[in-house]
Amino acid sequence: MKTVKKLALAMLISLAICNNTIAEDKKINEKTYRVNTLTLITEAAKNMPDCIEYCINKVVLKMQITIFGPVFYWTLNVSHNSPNWLSMAHPRLSETPYKDFNILFGKVYHKLTQTALTTLIPTGMKDIDAGRQRYKEFGDYQAVQSTEATVMGHPGSLIFAMFDIGGLKPDGYWVGSGKNRRWHQCQTHGCLEEKNTEIGEGIRQSRVAKKLSAENKKKLAGPYLTNWSKGIYTNTIYKIFDVKAVHDVLKNIQALNSFFQSFGQAFQTAAASVGARFDRAFCPMDIAPFAPYYLSGIDALSWRGGYPIADPEFTKTIMNPLSKDIIGAKINGIPETWSHIYPREGVVNINNTAKMAAVVTHRANSILADKKRSGIRIYRKPFENTVGVWNKIIPNINTTTTGAKKSACHKQIGNTGTMIHNDSTYAWTSWPRYSCDLASGITIAKIPFKKCLTSVVPD
Repeated sequence: MKTVKKLALAMLISLAICNNTIAEDKKINEKTYRVNTLTLITEAAKNMPDCIEYCINKVVLKMQITIFGPVFYWTLNVSHNSPNWLSMAHPRLSETPYKDFNILFGKVYHKLTQTALTTLIPTGMKDIDAGRQRYKEFGDYQAVQSTEATVMGHPGSLIFAMFDIGGLKPDGYWVGSGKNRRWHQCQTHGCLEEKNTEIGEGIRQSRVAKKLSAENKKKLAGPYLTNWSKGIYTNTIYKIFDVKAVHDVLKNIQALNSFFQSFGQAFQTAAASVGARFDRAFCPMDIAPFAPYYLSGIDALSWRGGYPIADPEFTKTIMNPLSKDIIGAKINGIPETWSHIYPREGVVNINNTAKMAAVVTHRANSILADKKRSGIRIYRKPFENTVGVWNKIIPNINTTTTGAKKSACHKQIGNTGTMIHNDSTYAWTSWPRYSCDLASGITIAKIPFKKCLTSVVPD
């Protein structure tokens, strides 16, 4: 163990002294751009038809035991994507592409990372960003380039909590019977405030979030991130970000409501054709909107130390020159390898910030998709996650790589465009894929039945 610690310290000191980037042309293809919460919500809603890829996979025979004996019935096994992650690559810790996060967390995040790094590496360096400054121009170095990665719960994750096959869920329900029957009015569609979920907690804290000033929210950010780094995830995030405000925007997007109503008709037709019973139309998930799930600054030991500190359990893949964990694209029919998924670190030896960002963003998302916690990494393990499809939101032009099929979403992050953003910040909405049976019970048999009710996302 002492040997590993010494190796980790030596590698981190080396990175601190000669960390970062190959000098590259500053191609200003688009003005410096940041997204806010409203943009994130509306983009997720707009791209729902192209990115959900809702497919029926199997017809499943289920059994339930009742007091009258076993009951048999058919249900469906389905899979679909959900806009659950805001995934970002950025050279400076405090300057992500998401400006609301920067305002409330930027300085605190930078300071917390600086404290952690200077404790590990007593170099006396003041600038500890991945592309930290050694010369007059940020990023002007003679070493391989490194960048930061951030993955947060996307505010668009409320969509599947609020909408069902009839469109918006009711904002209340009937209680009692006979003369005592009355309508129970809820604050939200789907009565989210009554749910024991992350979103439910967010709705319940909304009144506090509305009252607090930006300065008071900044004061909460420090203790929240300090606890986060220790694996303590508090509901303070919902006093900083207003989840109810997201609900209020989504409920007024008529196009989203119309999509779910139209989808519902196709779904009910498909279910009726096989006599399927269903308790729900979408898979369960419990994402904490706005909450950080991965912060490369806090995970600096692995993210900057690299292999073998990071991903020793993937040694066979890392050492295999023919490994298939390739990140890249076919540009004009010619395959390009930009890098590999493993080891999942911030260093990418490529002189193109758009391609580099795609690599590190994919790496950060794949950490969350691990079935078991990886090594000594610091991150918040989600309830369930897979790396699904990608919708690029910064830069928000030319978001399909030359030669790839034009679409809002792509299965391969390399196909989401290579337009260079002038300050090297990039962001994607990541739509992880979920699969589930639509009714509970004991599974007796499964029959393949492939039918997609929405468009299939291209590679």
